[in-house]
Amino acid sequence: MKSKTLLKTLALLPMLGGSIPVAQAASPLLDLGENACAYFICEANVTYDSNIFVRRDKADDVIFFISPGLQIDIGREKTNRLTITARERLLAYVDHDNLNTQLASVNATYVYDAQSRLSAKITGSFEQASQNDNTSSGNFTDDFIIERNYYRAGVLLDYKLTDKSLFEAGFNYDGEFFVTERARFNDRQTYSVPVSWLYSAWEKLFIGMTYTYSHTDIRKAGWQKNWVPTLTNPNPDADPGSQDVHFIGLSVRGPLSEKISLSANAGVGYQDFRKRSDWLGGSESGTTFNFSVAAEYSPTERLSTKLEAGRRFDVGSEAQGITNTFFHLNANYYINQRWQVGGDIGFSYQSFDNAAWYGVSRTDEIFTAGLDLTFLPTKYWRFNVGYSYVNNHSNYDWAHYSINRVRFSASLKY
Repeated sequence: MKSKTLLKTLALLPMLGGSIPVAQAASPLLDLGENACAYFICEANVTYDSNIFVRRDKADDVIFFISPGLQIDIGREKTNRLTITARERLLAYVDHDNLNTQLASVNATYVYDAQSRLSAKITGSFEQASQNDNTSSGNFTDDFIIERNYYRAGVLLDYKLTDKSLFEAGFNYDGEFFVTERARFNDRQTYSVPVSWLYSAWEKLFIGMTYTYSHTDIRKAGWQKNWVPTLTNPNPDADPGSQDVHFIGLSVRGPLSEKISLSANAGVGYQDFRKRSDWLGGSESGTTFNFSVAAEYSPTERLSTKLEAGRRFDVGSEAQGITNTFFHLNANYYINQRWQVGGDIGFSYQSFDNAAWYGVSRTDEIFTAGLDLTFLPTKYWRFNVGYSYVNNHSNYDWAHYSINRVRFSASLKY
């Protein structure tokens, strides 16, 4: 359901006020009892994007969006805490108004922690997205932006076996389903089961072992469902196959000091891509070093930094098997109670297994960087101006692109 005039009118409203996350000290709009409350939330944004289709041949535009929503908190600081957030995002493009759209999202998080042996966290979300990436653009010359739906759910249980040992088990689901361009791209569903045993080496720092199994079911795109052998390509089938990944390694969780916290896994990853047609990449397996790191460091009360890094197996929009090695560093400095400046830098090296398609395996090197300034005039409002840069250097010429974005946003939580 797309609207041009209405979306543009609504999108201009935020310029009178503002968008981005809001101060957590905001007062609730409604008190729903002793342990429940509701907030009205609204984000508004105007962005200049130099490459809206994420491809070598650029097309730029100015994009407005407004995203009203509601957040409900149940439990507050009690043992059982539930947060539900629902939003509707309305986007309007100045020059490419055929891309105007509406996107909904719902997120829910439940936490149980009675300071006993058992604690639990349950999450679920639905998100409509409109965005291209390096696995879903490049050699396509049509002016389209892919719309897709994401369904995600997760359960994580922690059980203290003793005062010094901890057992963790979980289940995660991640589904990606294309709404547009279904003839080109592959829906996928990933199921994963992580299991960890951790021992408290000292104080709150835990060290142990983690095993994770994940399975990705890849559905045929439209052209694969309707595949008919030809004289130039007599292959009888176009099956994208499925992916199984096993990981086993060492884990570290907890604070290293008063200023540093760490969550890390490092070990061996084994990938098995099965039942894939030979001319699409074939069935293959392989073992490599995989790891994940999430660390936070606050050298002063005003400065905080976050690091995320890893090496893992991914699946692209065209069912490509991808080995992704990446890092992302973010820093925020609080000038005072009202002003905050931030920056980030990142890099991702992605190796594709699609040599059967083009004769040479594809590699992408994606560099990202950004700067932003935030102003918090009250506990309800938050204003932000920022710049971001993306550059993908690929050994496939048509997959190379760069993007410059400048944005202004403002948000309200009441």
